[in-house]
Amino acid sequence: MTAPSSRNIAESWEYSGDGRTFTVHLREGMKWSDGAPFNADNFEFWWTKVVQNSTLTATPPSELRIQGELATFTKVDEWTVQFSFTATHANLPGLLAHFFGGSMLRWLPSHYLQQFHVDTADAATLEQAVKDGGFETWDQLINNKSTITYGMPLLNVDMPTILPYKLATPLANNIMVADRNPYYWKVDTEGHQLPYINQIILTNYESGEVRDAAIAAGEMNWVNTDTTFTNFPLYQDNAASGNYLVRLWKTSRAAEHTFMLNHTAKMRACGPSSATFASNAPCRWPWIVRRSPMWSSSASASRPRSR
Repeated sequence: MTAPSSRNIAESWEYSGDGRTFTVHLREGMKWSDGAPFNADNFEFWWTKVVQNSTLTATPPSELRIQGELATFTKVDEWTVQFSFTATHANLPGLLAHFFGGSMLRWLPSHYLQQFHVDTADAATLEQAVKDGGFETWDQLINNKSTITYGMPLLNVDMPTILPYKLATPLANNIMVADRNPYYWKVDTEGHQLPYINQIILTNYESGEVRDAAIAAGEMNWVNTDTTFTNFPLYQDNAASGNYLVRLWKTSRAAEHTFMLNHTAKMRACGPSSATFASNAPCRWPWIVRRSPMWSSSASASRPRSR
């Protein structure tokens, strides 16, 4: 069994009686990180200018196909979009609520990306932008400008986002900086706008050994990636001198170990271990939290005012 999907950027959604039409009602008043409205236009641009453009999308997302037929998209109004299928598509909310749902149903900042699309940009201006960017074609340019990883632009600081943080400095010399999104739409229980932290500095270490040494020395405020139980004693032994806490947090995955009952095919090992039928990931991961007023290496620690 799976938990019911919760509201996020969608205020609500519903199916038609026959299960063939899925309607999404967006939250009114949401904005991109540059202050532009976030609305149905962003879904329409993605669908009509990206999904239905064979140059940008060779194969439309399979999750939006039923019986081989791609869904039809309708912009109902400024805050409502609709997808219609040739047959019932009963599990769409669950798919969209999954971690990778953003790669299936995408919204793009049309107000920003229109200047790079062949259908909407001035031809001469676009041609010059392609040359200035060092590209050969317009699709190379727009793909570069709109590339996102886990929902966040990591190459282009001008690409708007609706995430809590926006890219300030792309990864360079193993350092990447993200600034607080001043238009982020979520608030805490007291009405204060989130997030609290104004800036996050991310460090990409060249090896796990160097990273673990930095953890033990107390050089980071927060770590949760690739920490393992192998080094759990190292983290614990240096917690006091490094002025940090070590917490065991449950993962968000439904299960860490899965039996793969396939007796006719060899299984590829999932990681460093040679296990053939189970993931080698631990059921809990140690997270490192430094004892400091803010959980970030930001120089700014002021709480933002609510909007």
